[in-house]
Amino acid sequence: MQQLIHMSQNSKSCNRQGEPLEMATAGLACAGQSSDSIDGLMQHLHQASHLVPVDFLIALRDEAPGSQHQQALAHCLAHAEALMRGRSGPQTRDQLEASSLPAEQIVELTPQQSFSGNRPSNSLLFERLTPETLGALMALYEHKAYAQSVLWNVSAFDQPTEDFIDRLSRQILQSLQQPSTSSRPFSGNSLLQYCVSALQDGANT
Repeated sequence: MQQLIHMSQNSKSCNRQGEPLEMATAGLACAGQSSDSIDGLMQHLHQASHLVPVDFLIALRDEAPGSQHQQALAHCLAHAEALMRGRSGPQTRDQLEASSLPAEQIVELTPQQSFSGNRPSNSLLFERLTPETLGALMALYEHKAYAQSVLWNVSAFDQPTEDFIDRLSRQILQSLQQPSTSSRPFSGNSLLQYCVSALQDGANT
């Protein structure tokens, strides 16, 4: 939902007048149902060299058995707290020293395991994920996308990249299906020819 609304509408490099933009627009939108599915993303949010604001959408109650949902809730709130607070070099060093690691290893690991903090996040809490709640969230992010498009002076309701990719995809598909009729130059010709050969070899086995 958020990927379609947020990323596809406002990911633009020029404004409505066709002038190049001097600021970044839109952003990254992804989702996952467990901490394992988004660990890589969270690592990026905590320690990347640039700031990425993030929204946490949190259902207070779920149908998950036992304390599984409470564990997920605690994990989410911990991420929000860590993004705000961070972990300083001295704090990291104290924790590493408590683990009885060699001194040289502590010196090496301290900067790698420190977090700057002061990274923006929003935590949106709702009772349960119901059709009504989902509709409200969709309306919220649709309004957000429109408001941002006005502030950035970009067109939020066209997707020229999709049209370009569709055209290019049809040309490549024709080359895969009818290699002898393809004469259009393609920067990945060697890759395309490999695919054609592999498909033909597979058809002959």
